[in-house]
Amino acid sequence: MPIVLHNTLTRRAEPFVPLQPGQVGMYVCGPTVYDDCHIGHLMGPAIFDAVARWFAARGHRVRFVNNITDIDDKIINRSRETGEPWQVITERIIAQYNGWLAKLHVVTITDQPRCTQYVAQMVRYVQELVAAGRAYTAPDGVYYEVTKQPGYGKLSGRRLDEMEAGARIERDAHLHHPADFALWKLAKPGEPSWPSPWGDGRPGWHIECSVMSSELLGRDFDIHGGGEDLKFPHHENEIAQAEAHGDGYARCWMHNGLIQFEGVKVGKSDPRMKDAAFRKQFMADHLIGTYGAPTIRFLLLSGHYRRTDRAGADGPGPARRRGQGARGVLRRARRRPQHRRRDRPALHPGQRGEQGAGRRTRGHPRRLLRTRPGARPVPARRSRGAGRWRRTGR
Repeated sequence: MPIVLHNTLTRRAEPFVPLQPGQVGMYVCGPTVYDDCHIGHLMGPAIFDAVARWFAARGHRVRFVNNITDIDDKIINRSRETGEPWQVITERIIAQYNGWLAKLHVVTITDQPRCTQYVAQMVRYVQELVAAGRAYTAPDGVYYEVTKQPGYGKLSGRRLDEMEAGARIERDAHLHHPADFALWKLAKPGEPSWPSPWGDGRPGWHIECSVMSSELLGRDFDIHGGGEDLKFPHHENEIAQAEAHGDGYARCWMHNGLIQFEGVKVGKSDPRMKDAAFRKQFMADHLIGTYGAPTIRFLLLSGHYRRTDRAGADGPGPARRRGQGARGVLRRARRRPQHRRRDRPALHPGQRGEQGAGRRTRGHPRRLLRTRPGARPVPARRSRGAGRWRRTGR
């Protein structure tokens, strides 16, 4: 039986056929490491860990790439606010993130590239886009020109004339279109920077995934995953960059649902997260410390991966009860003895003798009756007017 996946790009379920038989290349967007982890950061890795385990169970060898954005405007701003070096902030949050994944038994990630490790490759990539006429220079950096991209918006279903620039793009009069996005940002005084032909600066948010995925998985690979909120502008811009670069890029796009509370996505940008009490109930340390890692993993995997998970007032309590019940069933199943040896034939109701003494009969599939030693087994039958099966007879 083939594996069938829902492809966000084509909007239909399709049989999965890997580019290389027996091997699966999967790239899943990871966190921007400037603040403590909340449940949203754990959802994607837990879901795609289950996907990778399923592929492995079906005989595939999986290369699972989960990137880390360790240079970004938010990281720089947090460093300014706290006075803590940006490298110290990112190292601490990366260690925290990996610690939570270990507790959740997310074990299938094979590669965890960091943006700062691939800056030189990103510079070359941007140079090639500029040379191809798909990007242009501006006073504050290099931008991709979306109007030159055929089919821009095909992943998210948005029309170019209705789009607005992503939240991470600083709009100015030098942009050819409001949706043009930064490939390279020139550094301001005191900001971390790397050399480039356009001046010292840092890569834009979208370019990092296009470069790191192609470096690790190839210019064509099997699956690109991430949260539903990344479809636009992030994943849309990844496709545009890759196609302009001549890459086939991801063949299948998978997007998981988000954690919502009262109909609004829970995330760092949520204004409600400024309230300490509200924020605490969604933080990874509180959830795993209070309910345990098995409960949180069960919570994240208990519904369809594309479904929006609505957090309730009861928190993960119901998930803990369901998880405990499921684990109890598994424990009992492991302890259950074999009632019939393979080398001994089954006894049917009505058979007599010492061989049948004290054995379970096969009177009714929903209830097995144990007879007294030496007694004649009596099959169960349903009594008229009764709502349950019971033993009748002499």
